[in-house]
Amino acid sequence: MSSSPSPPPNEGPGPRRPDRNGHLIEGARPRTGNPFALRLLAVRRALFHSLTENDLRRIVDRLVEKARAGDLAAARLLLAYAIGSPAAAVDPDVVRGTGDA
Repeated sequence: MSSSPSPPPNEGPGPRRPDRNGHLIEGARPRTGNPFALRLLAVRRALFHSLTENDLRRIVDRLVEKARAGDLAAARLLLAYAIGSPAAAVDPDVVRGTGDA
């Protein structure tokens, strides 16, 4: 029987994949990544490039005005970015170091 040897599993047409153990094979093409994350990055870049420093100052000034006028959502947002979110509360029922209740 003189048939040609079959090509390795990652050669030929179609996407190349890792071997059975999940290891990447030398010469394998990289994946395109998470399409949602790539789209989000594009939106953030567009937003970053379209806002000027003056725009941001006007937005923050308006947010401060609303917070001073009693808008609780504006106050929470302003404080979250100005001083940070509060740390998670400690559960007094959990024994220190074991994680058991």
